[in-house]
Amino acid sequence: INAAIRHYQMINLAKTALIREQLGFSVLSLKSTIPEAGRGIFVDGTALAGSLLAFFPGQIWPKEYLSNAAFSTALFKDDNNYQLSIRYDDILIDSRKAPYTVLNDANCNPWAVAHIANHPPKDVSANCRTVMINFTEKMKLDKAGLERYIPNTYAREPMVTGPRALDRDLIRMHGFGIMAVRDVSSEELFYDYRLSPGNAYPKWYHPCDEEGLKRRWWEEEQ
Repeated sequence: INAAIRHYQMINLAKTALIREQLGFSVLSLKSTIPEAGRGIFVDGTALAGSLLAFFPGQIWPKEYLSNAAFSTALFKDDNNYQLSIRYDDILIDSRKAPYTVLNDANCNPWAVAHIANHPPKDVSANCRTVMINFTEKMKLDKAGLERYIPNTYAREPMVTGPRALDRDLIRMHGFGIMAVRDVSSEELFYDYRLSPGNAYPKWYHPCDEEGLKRRWWEEEQ
């Protein structure tokens, strides 16, 4: 198994080197600079502020399926690596079973590593932030042969009578990513996890923006 993983890692490195030559930067999954944090993701080269850096892979849960508290609590209670991400429109991305480094025909998007990015350590500012991504019919990704690079599938299809009915464009897949908030060059990428203030925080976590947390989770000031 280890030999197979090393084989695919070498393939990944070769792919990212080619991407860097074409775009000026690529992203890599490597050992984090944070002690005991495991892996993180790094930009190799220079990406300008506003650049889309990585996608969150995994299954997409439309919000209409998460309204039942008992169902959602039971389904998503085990998230020790904090790889459940929720968009501002309450669509959830489950990256818990997404690969870290192995790319094959089923997982061929070298940018689909956002789920490995870490929360910034204390006294370090986040250099990227999350952003909602919608893969729409107008993009014509299927005709361009690019649909295979969408790193997501629906756990359950959005309901016809659900929020999807209000979308201006036909959305083939909802997605999530991270975007540079400043120019980044040959460094590890960090984004604010903004964990819910209603739950106990893990020891390594610290809030980066208290006011942002309140806005994100609709908390009122005490």
